[in-house]
Amino acid sequence: FKSVGLPFDESQYRKLFGLRFKEMMNELAPGATPDVQKQIRKSKAEYYKDSLNLVKKNDDLLDTLANAKGTFKTALVTTASRDNVHNLLSYFQIPLDTFDAIIVGEDVSQGKPNPECYLKALSALGVEAKEACTYEDSEVGVAAAKAAGTKVVRVKI
Repeated sequence: FKSVGLPFDESQYRKLFGLRFKEMMNELAPGATPDVQKQIRKSKAEYYKDSLNLVKKNDDLLDTLANAKGTFKTALVTTASRDNVHNLLSYFQIPLDTFDAIIVGEDVSQGKPNPECYLKALSALGVEAKEACTYEDSEVGVAAAKAAGTKVVRVKI
């Protein structure tokens, strides 16, 4: 935001966590032109890749996933880009096969709170919503998971 001369409200950003980039931009910088949004997106991608050391790994959740392997099917469902997901998993040395399915922002036409991403994950896993439990770290994600019909556990970031 600084690179394009726009103010940044961190508390508002945190409230919007989990939204797709375009929806988030509509809230954070409603008057930003497409060119300005493109510049912010490019800068964000560069900063993200260079700031993986600032991401907090949730060891308890990773232990839960490891214990579920072979007993339960698991999916990673995120609004993040495929590149960011691969970079983050690689950084933390989490094998892709930790998950039976990975659904990213590019895989859906509508972002959270729309349940499309979770419905797609359920379909990929061959699991009914009533059999599923979703671990979510954002309000829009909780809304999406509930709309898909899954049980939801809120994960603190």
